[in-house]
Amino acid sequence: MGNNWLDLTSALPFPVKAFKTIVFVGSTVYVATDAGVAASDDGKQWHPVTNAAGTCLNMGQLTVEGDTLYGFIKDTGIYRLESGTWEQVVSEMPDHVEGFAVGGNTLYVNTRYENVFHFNLEK
Repeated sequence: MGNNWLDLTSALPFPVKAFKTIVFVGSTVYVATDAGVAASDDGKQWHPVTNAAGTCLNMGQLTVEGDTLYGFIKDTGIYRLESGTWEQVVSEMPDHVEGFAVGGNTLYVNTRYENVFHFNLEK
């Protein structure tokens, strides 16, 4: 590795075998892994992002709309980060969702079989 890269993996709040995605919301970075989502404001101190029960959720994908973070778990649904805690906003999903995005109050998903669906979210 080059002289400027700093490996932050050991600072994560749980052991990780696979990384899925990384996004920013404002100045906070979120990393989705096989063990859950971790967040940091400085890249050095990390904390797990959990649901109200304190469980790390294994998000397959993350997306950002404005200053709001959303996560997707296959066969479980879409979650929104509210006051630092994951809250489920959609539980019933089309089959074979491959990707998702949020625009305003509308959630869009694409499926493996050439379909695009939308769902109106209530905030």
